[in-house]
Amino acid sequence: MSFKVVSGIGGADAIKAELARVDAEVVLAPVWTEEDIIKSAADADAVMVGATEPYTRKAIEAMKKCRVISRTGVGYNNIDVNTATENGIAVAIVTDASIDKVSDHALAFLLAFYRKIVPVDRLVRQGAWQLRRREIFEIRVPTVRLNRQTVGVIGAGRIGGAFVRKVKAFGVKVIVYQGDEKGEYRGAPPYGRGVWASFLQNDVSRIRNQILPVSPRYNYFPLPG
Repeated sequence: MSFKVVSGIGGADAIKAELARVDAEVVLAPVWTEEDIIKSAADADAVMVGATEPYTRKAIEAMKKCRVISRTGVGYNNIDVNTATENGIAVAIVTDASIDKVSDHALAFLLAFYRKIVPVDRLVRQGAWQLRRREIFEIRVPTVRLNRQTVGVIGAGRIGGAFVRKVKAFGVKVIVYQGDEKGEYRGAPPYGRGVWASFLQNDVSRIRNQILPVSPRYNYFPLPG
């Protein structure tokens, strides 16, 4: 008997070949809305889910044959896990997804910011590299040495921890604030608490209102002490 696996995010040939070994066929279908899921995945044995497809109670209860909802990343806020559990459907995630991709990207942003890569690149393309042009000099002053800076990291999970390991290679001082879901400090060795509280209060306090509404589950405030 063949198994039907519905996916709206496509799939590499390697994934299709691996599932074919257990007599499972990947069926690509538009599943961007609740109605799409009900129409395309009602008879699916399993579904592969991206970050946005709304696997709501209504959608999940319509999938009478489904036994696995496999999220192709870490977050699963678009899946009603309670409803899946009630209906005997296992929800799987990829715990190490995007760890290097996201931490690499954060590091790239950090280097671009300190070396002023983006504005300098724009000026070079505008011809500001020519003699007697001062725009590049003016925009690069001051340019600080990264190995004399302190990098603050909010959260030291898999991605934050990977970023810390990578950025330390540049000789920076790293301080980490790691909170639990109640906003209580629980330490993040071996990086140390250091001057983290004052660092947040003085340098990063302006982003509080941006962080909290976006990620209420990971509320790292109020500050310790």
